[in-house]
This record gives sequence, C-alpha cells and structure tokens, in this order.
Amino acid sequence: MKHAVLSLALGLMFAGTGMGAVSASELLTGSVPDIVAQQLEIRRDLQAERRGWDQVTLRERATVIENQQIVFDLLRDRSSMDELNPREQVSVMNALETIRTIAKDAKGDRKICTRERATGSNHPVRVCRTAEQIARERAASREGMDQASQLSRQPRRLNGP
Repeated sequence: MKHAVLSLALGLMFAGTGMGAVSASELLTGSVPDIVAQQLEIRRDLQAERRGWDQVTLRERATVIENQQIVFDLLRDRSSMDELNPREQVSVMNALETIRTIAKDAKGDRKICTRERATGSNHPVRVCRTAEQIARERAASREGMDQASQLSRQPRRLNGP
C-alpha cells in the first residue's frame, strides 16, 4: 500500500512536464541514478540559462539549488528509493516537487489570466495564456513598434519637380 501511494504521488509529480521520462514505479525501484542524472541536467540548464531558466528569479534559482542539494545528500550512496526511510522518501519527493513546480514555470507553462476588453466592446472577457505566449506576443508587438519607428524616421520625399 505504501509503495502504491508513493508510486501514485511520484507519477502525478512528473506527469505533464518535460521530466516525465521516468515512471513512478521506476523511481521506487532503483531509479536513483535517473533522478540524479535528471537533476544534474536541470542544474546545467539553470547555470547556462537555457530552456526558460533565464525567466526564473534569483530566489527561485536558489530554491532549486537548495532542493537539489537535499536530493543529492539523501540519495548519496543509495541505489534505490527503498533504501531511504519513510521520512527521507517524503523529503526527496517534496524537494523534487518543488523543483518540478519551478521547472514548469521556467518552461513558460504557467497560465496567466487577465480581464481584457475587445476593441469596440465594454464587456471584459477573461483571457488565459501561458507565460511563453505572453512573451511571444510582447516580442512581436515590440518588433512591430520598432519597425513603425524606423519608418517614421526615414526622410520623406515630397512630390514635385
């Protein structure tokens, strides 16, 4: 029963993220090297500011590093999650969940909802987009404004002789 609950919790924890390559049952039966490898990959991406990690605050980065240290310390010299006592298993799962949540935000998966009014309407509508979509829209808008600004700075030719 304890393993079934832990399997379910770990399965839900990694579902829907780029970190889902490891199944919950693998985490409970000897996947410590997989967990460590995954955390090392996240650390490399975080340090290189790749895959959305450049969008994460310094505080969130510190939180990831702190939680990774918890994982590394508890899994050191272990080959299986079964070698941990229940309290240590919970600590590892909590640390991994914290990292997963921040990683998901780093990828731009978090939804941001705003109330917007369509042009010509007085009725606000709730619009939800991912942080990544908002960033793309802002970049496209900036690019359009830059192009319009450049066109307005070009000398105008007057028609005449």
